Amino acid sequence: MHEYFDYTQAAEKAKISADDLATLRAHIEEIYPSQMLIEMHLYTICTEIGQGKLTLAEALQPPRNGPPDISTLRLGG
Repeated sequence: MHEYFDYTQAAEKAKISADDLATLRAHIEEIYPSQMLIEMHLYTICTEIGQGKLTLAEALQPPRNGPPDISTLRLGG
């Protein structure tokens, strides 16, 4: 269930199965600590898969430079 971004609808449009979406969510949860970031990335990934810009296999690859360091993230400027 989503709270911030409706990634489930994006997944349906991209024809991502429930099992694949659960796998993708588990992968994203290992990288991002907040619910909002998890859902935002799931929405973006599902949308890009639906547009043919990304494959599920590519989305499940580990981050190239390791997990992002969100301790220095600044919002709004």
